[in-house]
Amino acid sequence: MLVVLTIIPVAPLVFVVRCVRSIAGRRGLRTRGHRAWGVVVDVGATWVPSRSNPGSGQYVHHPVVRYRGDDGYERQAVSEVGTRRVRFRPGEQIVVVYDPANPDRVRPEAMLGSGGFGNWLGLVLSIVLFLALAAGAATFWYLKLS
Repeated sequence: MLVVLTIIPVAPLVFVVRCVRSIAGRRGLRTRGHRAWGVVVDVGATWVPSRSNPGSGQYVHHPVVRYRGDDGYERQAVSEVGTRRVRFRPGEQIVVVYDPANPDRVRPEAMLGSGGFGNWLGLVLSIVLFLALAAGAATFWYLKLS
């Protein structure tokens, strides 16, 4: 019991790390990514099962884009972010942002900010939860040792 009360406050730190990495990755692509015109060649759909309701879920649509990088090579990559509704159509020209160190890491410029609010909210809530659990554990230990 005592070990559990000591370890529980550490659990929200896992979410803090995940949120910080996601925010940093999004910012990195926004600031250091290269932009190029691309053509949507396909829209892939991936079934994402619901966490709260087994047996249900939804499709997430990821545009597949062909673009020419700064090195002159033509590439085709699947966007690392998707949407519940089809946002791009095959044949549509769009601006993509790609990571020059990893050209397969690409997303449409119009989707650079998607998901940012959720990560910030998750970060704040995880920090608050960590502080509350740490204060509870500290209080428990203080009362136990008194």
